[in-house]
Amino acid sequence: MGIHNERQIQGFAASLSLLLLLIFSGPPVADAAATPPAQRAQTVTTSTPGSGTSATPSAGPPTATATVSERCQKIIDSVAAGKSAAELKIPITNAVREIIQCHAVKLKKESLCNGLPNPGDCRTNYKFWTDARTAKGNWPAVFSKALGAGMCPPSEKGCDKLLAAIAAQDPSKCTAEWNPICTALATADPSHCDKDDGDCHHMATMLKLLKAGGLDLLAKKGTDTDKDFVAAALGRPDACSHAIKTFLAECNAPPAVESSDNTASTTPVAGATPPGTTSGAAPAAPGTPPTQ
Repeated sequence: MGIHNERQIQGFAASLSLLLLLIFSGPPVADAAATPPAQRAQTVTTSTPGSGTSATPSAGPPTATATVSERCQKIIDSVAAGKSAAELKIPITNAVREIIQCHAVKLKKESLCNGLPNPGDCRTNYKFWTDARTAKGNWPAVFSKALGAGMCPPSEKGCDKLLAAIAAQDPSKCTAEWNPICTALATADPSHCDKDDGDCHHMATMLKLLKAGGLDLLAKKGTDTDKDFVAAALGRPDACSHAIKTFLAECNAPPAVESSDNTASTTPVAGATPPGTTSGAAPAAPGTPPTQ
């Protein structure tokens, strides 16, 4: 799950799937301390992995002994072996964030979140999907605890009201600052979301599916990010497969170069920086799912 302004909970799937996820494209990641709690809470796994204009992860310059593809795979192998975002020392794009969050759940290793910008969404996803293994049906309460563990701690202004409303499935407990997303999550009804708030729609829909049929139904009808996290939570061999596929496509993509008419082109040119590398000026701060 990735979770991804004050009226959104930043992201729980997409990717929750964020939660929710969502894990979880868009503008640069803000510093955690400077980001309003509503925006941070909105980031759980709802972002679409690999979307946006983030810098590609650094796979290192080409050598005679290692191809770009091999170095991209090495990043995957490093995450699968338990290396955290801090240890990878590469730009954190949405696709990188997704494989890290998913593997944190798969490996039962929350420390993989260390080094991520705004790690609260990763910790929320980790808490939710870890607890999902033994959840006995009260999904709103599980979701509320996960938000409180990372993206919206009860000590932050307004978060206690939001968490209580979701846990009690009681929209009357929602405050104006958190609506309409609070009502949508408290009722597990995406029809209450603003029509252009994809993160709200994703999280509310995820809760609706979980309440109707648990992880099995979510694995059938959820997003690709939802399916990744369900598989990771249950220890299935296909865990994180969609996130890995998205990352490899991004990492192996040819570099964008400027054409004569100043439009972006993906045609490789002699001397161009290989895909998955950084060269010269530092890459722009990676985007995140509007929490992303």
